[in-house]
Amino acid sequence: MGLKFDETTPLIKEIDIQSEYSALHTEFEHHLGVWQAIKVYSPAVFWCIIVSLTVVLNGFDNALIGSLISVESFTQQFGRPYGDVYVISAAWLGAFNYAAMLGGAIGSLAAGILYDRLGPKRTLGLCVFGSIGATIIQFFSTTPAVLFLGLLLNGTLVGFFPVVASAYIGEVCPVVLRGIMGSMVNLGFVVGQLIASGLLKATENMTSEWEYKMPLASQWILPVVLMLFLPIMPASPWWLVRKGKVEKAEKALKKLSTKAVNTRNALANIEETLSHEQNSGEQVNVLDCFRGTNLRRLIIAVMAYQLQPLTGNVFFITYSVYFFTNAGLSLSDAFSLKLWLTIAGFFATILAWPVMSWTGRRPILIIGTAFLTMTMFLIGVLDLDFVRTSSSIYTQSMLMVFATIVYDLSTGPMCFVILCEIPAPRVRGITIAIASVLTSITSVIITVLIPYGLNIDQLNLGGKVGFVFMVLGALCTAWCFFCLPESKGRTFEELDILFEKEVPSRKFQDYDVLGEEEECTILY
Repeated sequence: MGLKFDETTPLIKEIDIQSEYSALHTEFEHHLGVWQAIKVYSPAVFWCIIVSLTVVLNGFDNALIGSLISVESFTQQFGRPYGDVYVISAAWLGAFNYAAMLGGAIGSLAAGILYDRLGPKRTLGLCVFGSIGATIIQFFSTTPAVLFLGLLLNGTLVGFFPVVASAYIGEVCPVVLRGIMGSMVNLGFVVGQLIASGLLKATENMTSEWEYKMPLASQWILPVVLMLFLPIMPASPWWLVRKGKVEKAEKALKKLSTKAVNTRNALANIEETLSHEQNSGEQVNVLDCFRGTNLRRLIIAVMAYQLQPLTGNVFFITYSVYFFTNAGLSLSDAFSLKLWLTIAGFFATILAWPVMSWTGRRPILIIGTAFLTMTMFLIGVLDLDFVRTSSSIYTQSMLMVFATIVYDLSTGPMCFVILCEIPAPRVRGITIAIASVLTSITSVIITVLIPYGLNIDQLNLGGKVGFVFMVLGALCTAWCFFCLPESKGRTFEELDILFEKEVPSRKFQDYDVLGEEEECTILY
């Protein structure tokens, strides 16, 4: 590779040997390119992909029920007659969609606690196994109440996955790969949605109860595959060091990297960063997330995650099929459009990898939220009486596809990158958990309200729901501009320094952390 560093380099000015090793590792990471990092950290990349597969279950679960509510055999089983058709009541319609989100809020909160106590491997193993049982309840349900219970339980268990995956990826990836690997969490959601859309399209011609039961049963496949890998997954070295298991942490680092990485220096960097936080009076507990610099980091993590529901992802992803059919498209066309919408999201997420490596996180989120705001405005305008035409639904459908592409280029993957990078290492799991809980609550509220806006027996607003997300999106764009810092290319130690120095968010990118440290060393 040609990446060799001498311990006499001018960058190394600290007398303490651990600080020297830590600084050597920081310089090593800053000199790594994307392809170099993939090569020397190939084991870590592999395990990040495996962990991201757990999120596929989450994406599948959330997308599946949002589309099943439009399947005729499903509405006959769980709905009531309304004229010549069956309609699921707005209350149960909302309940089915927010069950997974409500469960996700519970799971996210528990995930932060269990991640710290049990570690990622055991936490994921318990939840993957439990998900199989929850899916059994869904499969054999015959009443709305039992189905809701199965959805709630499974939502709770799969709600662990984004939290654990984001924390694990943030802790095992080198700096240059954190953005790409962090966005894999969003890709997991998209792949889950894609599988759900494909299954529903494949079963649309069935006329029996298997039209909706077969997609439900397919949720058993991935957990079985994951249970083959989880027992041999390396633990997070950061978690092991926090637990005082330094020797095991060094062994985990060796399993997560090749011989090109000096694990002694990498371990010293972890110990140095955690020791720095501990010396600042920071302890591992929930309340500490609301103290000192951690409060600002918590607010950024929460708001970055809130960008997803506030810019309308529940509307143009979860309720897309329901919106299309209510607006006049056939169920077959709605499923086809949903499938293409999800495929577009898949490729947009992959396209986000080089884009974020080039531009960083902040510009993408500012531009992305601005475009989503404008898209929601146009969807609303097209549903006004003096604008609506026979072709408006097709234009709105294309705008839904466009919104999905923008979302999966920006707010979709970027929020998980922020969750990987911004929280303090010592309270990362708990910070991500709090952000996930609050976002789940927001998503539940929006999911409950949308059916009352869309349902033909309620307000029947149609595309005018877009105006609500236009206003919320404008506020999100303003927050991104004034409050979101740029974390691209920063190690956790450098981010600690930036927050401790209270550097304004808009100056993070240009602030010279190494220059400040060098100046302090010369003066003192």
